[in-house]
Amino acid sequence: MNKKRVLILLLSGAVLWLPSCASWRKTPHADMPLSLAQLVEKVEENAFRYEWFSARLSLQGEMGNSTFPNLGGQLRMEKDKAIWISANAFLGMEVVRLKITPDSVLMINKIESTYLAEPLSALMQKIGVHLSFSDVQNLLVGNVANLTVQQINTLQQIDRRTYRIERHGEASQMEQYDILSDLFKISNLRKSGLNGQAVLDYEDFQTIGNQRIPTTIDVNLIGKQRLSAVVSYSDMTLNQPKPMPMRIAENYERVYLR
Repeated sequence: MNKKRVLILLLSGAVLWLPSCASWRKTPHADMPLSLAQLVEKVEENAFRYEWFSARLSLQGEMGNSTFPNLGGQLRMEKDKAIWISANAFLGMEVVRLKITPDSVLMINKIESTYLAEPLSALMQKIGVHLSFSDVQNLLVGNVANLTVQQINTLQQIDRRTYRIERHGEASQMEQYDILSDLFKISNLRKSGLNGQAVLDYEDFQTIGNQRIPTTIDVNLIGKQRLSAVVSYSDMTLNQPKPMPMRIAENYERVYLR
């Protein structure tokens, strides 16, 4: 198994293209059961809030000609500070340990006795997407990043359960969100731009700490890498600090992005 591909697959559970800062143009929309301002307020009220979040992780999917039938492990997040993933393969053996901070990424490959330490921006460039640390943490818990009335171009209600909003940015970038009218959570996210397109489905919402969070994320991505993956959470805990160990053994060799 190519462990660099494992790293890309783990990160790509949240991979998609968020528009950079742009000038937004609002267009008229029909009368709705909720106004645009009311919908934005409801989405913000129901955002998943945490200082610490952890869960057991399950990941399976395909990237290019490679198949990843079943990876397990742990996900730990400290808001605005760090995302930590330990991935296991056969018989629970740890194969990769990963830590992302707002400006860096460190990966320890325990099978090949190597480690990678790079700026986060360099890794994103290698994968072929532009995501900040804030973008990644929002996508992992199903939050909408920086949603305001002024940013939205169109609003419609596609059925009794679902609102759909769109916002357009520079360089042909577009975001489309389907939002459940009972939970005010994202059920489907579509993003496209010059570098590719992505579709994410958020499912199996569960309650933790009186808040709703999706526990299954179905990812389909077409960019420099073609990826389809299903990410699942279980055994979740909220606001309980947990260690994020990243000790590098002395005999491990440093590797670099190419």
